[in-house]
Amino acid sequence: MKKLCIFIEHKDGVPTSNSQKILYMAQMLKKQYGYRIIAIVMEQNSESFIEYLKTIEVDEIYFVTLNEKNKLLFLKEEIDNLVCFLKEINPEVAWATNSSCYRILFPKVAYSLHTGLCAACSDFKYDEDSGRINMVRTVFSNNAYAQISVHRSRPVMATILDEKGTYNLERNLTFPEIHDITDRILLIRDNQAIKIMKELESINLDKSQIVIGLGNGIHDKSDMDLFEKLSRLLNHAAIGGTRELINRQILPQNCQIGSTGTQIFADIYIGFGISGSPQHMQGIEHVKKIIAVNNDPYASIFQHADYGIVGDMYEVANYMINYLGGKDT
Repeated sequence: MKKLCIFIEHKDGVPTSNSQKILYMAQMLKKQYGYRIIAIVMEQNSESFIEYLKTIEVDEIYFVTLNEKNKLLFLKEEIDNLVCFLKEINPEVAWATNSSCYRILFPKVAYSLHTGLCAACSDFKYDEDSGRINMVRTVFSNNAYAQISVHRSRPVMATILDEKGTYNLERNLTFPEIHDITDRILLIRDNQAIKIMKELESINLDKSQIVIGLGNGIHDKSDMDLFEKLSRLLNHAAIGGTRELINRQILPQNCQIGSTGTQIFADIYIGFGISGSPQHMQGIEHVKKIIAVNNDPYASIFQHADYGIVGDMYEVANYMINYLGGKDT
């Protein structure tokens, strides 16, 4: 029987909307094509979530209990342990949520397994002739859909976009095999690992009510002090940015906003020096209010913004700080 591994997450024992979508897709594969569903949960306090999964027709559950010392951060040795585990399971397909955790973890796992990774996919198609799973994602600035076919490597790995939809999951009480693999995957952490973890965990783009977005107009990493000051005055707004800032190592990978980064659902998004590329705009399409700051009056982001400011991003940021009473903070 073909196997499908799904890496899913929960909040208070209930699957996140992204995980609901993956469970729905997995149920389709099981019902129509006979796949065996193997759920992998690497979370804190997952007891109630595991009870929930017993009603979703999964066949096996493997869980790793995380704590404040290892949430979001996986060391190289732990990734190697996870890779060895997946080799034993030997799934044809492996899907994960598009959360910051798996956007960082899954490429490393795929590399170690010598397979490809289909990032930010929206759906799958089953090829009846070959029995192959093809992944579907948007291309050409979201104007078309493409099917990605993997021929020479296994498993077919993909991260699945969160579309905040409603999914009618089939609910039947089952008795899946349940395995605790915490000790097999995790190592004891040192203080440096804990420090890095806390820095990563503090970035919560998809849950922040106010998000500051930074474009390639940032000169160097020291400029971040100005926007971190503004962030504190805006109730500790999350700070994210474009792929260019990630490539320049001004922001960490999990701060990327866009089609291959985080999709945000904030009340307010303030974009400094953001040109408005389609890939970035896909990441902020669910924001309630967009404020754009750019010295180019023809920047395409102004076509999508609720409020636009044509001016130097540093001058505008300083003005906001002074207006909010933070001149001396």
